[in-house]
Amino acid sequence: MLNQFFPFPRYEKAIFVGDKATELLSALQIHPVGLIGGEIPSIELYHPFEKLLECTACAMKHKRQILFSAAKKIPAEYILLEDNRATDLNPADMVEELRGMGLEVKVLDVNGTVEENLRRAGEMFGEEKQAERIIKDRETRFELLKDMKVQLGLRVLYLMGIRQGITQETYLFALTDKSELSALTAKYFGMVNTATDEGGEVIMPGVMSVNDLSALLRTNPDAIAVLGDAMTVTTAIQKAVHEEPALSDIDAVKKARIHYLPYWGDPMCWRDAITLQQWAQVFNEG
Repeated sequence: MLNQFFPFPRYEKAIFVGDKATELLSALQIHPVGLIGGEIPSIELYHPFEKLLECTACAMKHKRQILFSAAKKIPAEYILLEDNRATDLNPADMVEELRGMGLEVKVLDVNGTVEENLRRAGEMFGEEKQAERIIKDRETRFELLKDMKVQLGLRVLYLMGIRQGITQETYLFALTDKSELSALTAKYFGMVNTATDEGGEVIMPGVMSVNDLSALLRTNPDAIAVLGDAMTVTTAIQKAVHEEPALSDIDAVKKARIHYLPYWGDPMCWRDAITLQQWAQVFNEG
């Protein structure tokens, strides 16, 4: 059964640290005043009402004072830390330090299945019923996905645009075959990513900066997935085709198969089914 019930949002006088914890709680309509994240590109687009304080790596390393200052200024009733058990960047590693400063700290374990994580989040905030609604909604969407006729085995170029909100500077990236979105669409639709890590500078697992878009377009993808800031991506494609007219003959351009599609990564785990539905609507055989 699809979820038709949306509770009134809860805005907590708190700071959430960690993308996955923030996402799981947003599924339950629970939002913080301050947010520290960094794994989801343009996370502010998914969480427009939370103040993005800093990236997780910065807050845990050389800019820890930002977290302390924000907690005092809000003032935060508590800090919620994601426990992802990562050896290099686990927000839960700060728990003793923060408690030693007299701050109230909650820790959300995000290491289970999507269902387990949602239930833990629901139990922590007394939103067990809403967690079950989201779980059932996700299950239903996966069932509906089975009946959608999707073109299988397409070769796709995944391009992602990022726009800096204040300066309006733009950045172009490609998701490679090592990205979580590429793995998800390969699993369900057999899609083949035409970009590999060897094609440019990898800035984080599965994401590389694009220095030569023409070279990526010459891989002749069947389709181009436009992710993030669409203007950044489409402007770059237009510029590349203008400078190299032969690129207008690649299949994705010639057949107008340049589609704006939702991004997905593991921190957005509960959104996988609805993301796949949206991709399936675009690449429907009918």
